[in-house]
Amino acid sequence: MCNRYDFTGFNISNTANAGGGLFVSGGTATVHSNDFSSNTSQADEGPAIWAGSSVLAIDSNVFAHNVSNAAWVGGAIRLDKITTTLTNNVVAQNQASGFHVTAGNVAFVNNTIVSNTVDGIGLWNNSTIPLLRNNIIADNGSYAVGGDGAVTLSEYNDLWNNPGGTYEMPTVTLGSGNIALDPQFVDVANGDYHLQADSPCIDTGTSTGAPMEDYEEDTRPLDGDRDGTAAVDIGADEFNPPLVFLPLTLKNT
Repeated sequence: MCNRYDFTGFNISNTANAGGGLFVSGGTATVHSNDFSSNTSQADEGPAIWAGSSVLAIDSNVFAHNVSNAAWVGGAIRLDKITTTLTNNVVAQNQASGFHVTAGNVAFVNNTIVSNTVDGIGLWNNSTIPLLRNNIIADNGSYAVGGDGAVTLSEYNDLWNNPGGTYEMPTVTLGSGNIALDPQFVDVANGDYHLQADSPCIDTGTSTGAPMEDYEEDTRPLDGDRDGTAAVDIGADEFNPPLVFLPLTLKNT
């Protein structure tokens, strides 16, 4: 019998264990709408989450300011021998790579992975990204996607300002819609990774395989650029344009 775990709506912070905030080994786990912040891991065991050999869904979480005690590996989220799709997560300002995948097969759809001190995503021991779609991977300390793995298909991503380069590995298949532009977040210094109205990520993703809501449960897609056609945004946030009301003028008749 397989154990089933549901981690939903928790604020998990300031722990200092193997696996940092959460350690999952075996069973089936859903990690949805949680805030993982300021956790510390031992060695390279994933300061926010360390999951091994599990059936895992990680969706609509925020991972920020977590610290790996390893010199350069670990990742805010470390995934070992896992096959899954990760959606709608904000992974920002962690002292580690954003994700560290070891011998896994992990797809990334509509995530925002920014300002981590090493790679946005690190793939090791022949790990594979079968799909990298609608993600913002920007301002990380090294590569957008680093390591010795492979990317089967990369499309409709904004991969911007990662000083190591875009892809470290030689095996990458590029699809349509990739850009390399400043995503124009509202307030990076204070951790606000919503998109500004002039962001190049608005309405430039693809609806194919995209989640129907963003990480805050806003409907996706919306007509963010007001051109009359709703389209999916790149990243975890779906820009919701403010309503505009014209002044009411009363006339005597």
